[in-house]
Amino acid sequence: MSVLAPLKLSRAGRFAPLDGYRALACLMVVVTHCAEGLRVVEDHPVVGANFLGYFAVVVFFTMSGFLVYKPFVDRHLAKRPAPAAGRFLWQRLLRIYPLYWVVVTVYFWQGNQNVPGLWGYIRVYLLLQIYDTGTFGRGILAAWTLAVDISFYLVVPLLALAARRIARRIGTSRLARLQGEIVVVALFALLGPVWRCFWLLEGSTRLVDLWLPSQADFFGLGMAFAVLLAWVREGGRVPNPLAWLGRRPPVALALFVAMFVLLGQLDLPLAKINPVDAFRLTPADQMARYLLYLLAAFFLFVPALLGPPGAASARLFGSRPLRVASELSYGVYLWHMLFLIHAADWLGGKDVAGFWPTLYIALVLSTLASVVTYLAVERPTARLRNLGLPTLPRAPGPTARPPAPARPAA
Repeated sequence: MSVLAPLKLSRAGRFAPLDGYRALACLMVVVTHCAEGLRVVEDHPVVGANFLGYFAVVVFFTMSGFLVYKPFVDRHLAKRPAPAAGRFLWQRLLRIYPLYWVVVTVYFWQGNQNVPGLWGYIRVYLLLQIYDTGTFGRGILAAWTLAVDISFYLVVPLLALAARRIARRIGTSRLARLQGEIVVVALFALLGPVWRCFWLLEGSTRLVDLWLPSQADFFGLGMAFAVLLAWVREGGRVPNPLAWLGRRPPVALALFVAMFVLLGQLDLPLAKINPVDAFRLTPADQMARYLLYLLAAFFLFVPALLGPPGAASARLFGSRPLRVASELSYGVYLWHMLFLIHAADWLGGKDVAGFWPTLYIALVLSTLASVVTYLAVERPTARLRNLGLPTLPRAPGPTARPPAPARPAA
């Protein structure tokens, strides 16, 4: 029996390419951190400039916006009650925290990270470390994205409630419900550029550039896709330009590559790792940088969400190897920085260790650790998500019709 047999792979269905996106985004993060840790950024300008790593974060946030918001908008447009906020939060928090607590404890056990007192440890374990310079980067540096995800989970029920109330003010039709969703998603997405420019005009950006408002446009892009597909599910149509692009995955992916290459060629200044240092950006620089990230993510997700399921790109990104890698990606994301440090030490130190041997060792060990913690932590806690609670419906749709009365026998 294969060691991977217990993996609960998602069905190779409509959105299976997202599994491939998740796996490849995790790989991009590992590659970026390996290059930065070994100080080979001069040899890898795109990797060193963090374009590759941050775009992986954009992919994660866009995917989270789509998958997390989809049950709420599906039910709204179908004129059904929203998922219960308590059930939703219970399931989402159990997805994030248990494995994170195990892995971050190992990180603390491996070395002293100068956490400021008991309250500092509490902030790290609750994923609140990004709100204070004394705790930012403590525990697992890459876990700042999880802190942003947690804050997004907390506001999703509020956004869904706002969409329903706005829709009721507009009217009672299906179109009114769609308009309510569009208003909320558009306002939430616009929060990103407005927030970033505000802090730039104030003189500098600090930790606030990592918080949810600064990433809202990426989550908003995923939410917009969720609204569009919910509208199509209820009988609406995809706008013709999007439908045309969705039917041509090679064109959409070529535009994605063009946006990404353009982003690397513009040499826009980026943040330093030290959160106290200021970005040396103008508002125009900031807008250009994030707009290119947004466009690249848009063109990447169009073929996965609007393209034909039988397209070559859908079969590739939804293939079984990538689905297996996706199932293990959360563990790899949490473990990889620890093994990158150990691999560099085993190879003679970061000034001597080669890029490819370090990356190979870290990937192998991170994957093995991920398999162990998947079986020991992720699978058992996944069963707890529905403990005493009805599960959220996988495919909410119209209410069931009562059975037809039996016809009398002849």
